[in-house]
Amino acid sequence: MRRPTSVEVMLLSAIGLWALNLTFSRYILTHGFQPLAYSTVRYGLAGLVFVGIVAVAERSLRIDRRHLGAALSAGLVLSVNQVGFVYALDTTSASVIGLILGATPIFAALIGLAFGREVLPTRFWVGAAVSFAGPRASRRRSRARSR
Repeated sequence: MRRPTSVEVMLLSAIGLWALNLTFSRYILTHGFQPLAYSTVRYGLAGLVFVGIVAVAERSLRIDRRHLGAALSAGLVLSVNQVGFVYALDTTSASVIGLILGATPIFAALIGLAFGREVLPTRFWVGAAVSFAGPRASRRRSRARSR
């Protein structure tokens, strides 16, 4: 049996963290943390990890003046996204949020296509169709079985 490469281990770690993200966050929100408090702690710790990684990898936290607008815009969008994520998770189930997050890459690619940043191959369109048809097709099958 071959040993996994470091890239495979990193990918599996990222997938594992992503998979635990919704469950862990929902558990925290239903057991005492308020959404904004949780969001602040969560992204505060993530920011510290990011600064540590950048400091080691780049040996500087300097941002070129020409990239400052993009960095500030990204920070603002990330903050709005995080607040929306924790409030959505606080008011609905993790499975609903999981379905929405699963569709996010499709919408990101479509936005990239609209702005002329992406060229989407046929594989993308087939995958998007299967992704959107999947839940509906499984509901139809389960209804047919219950009859």
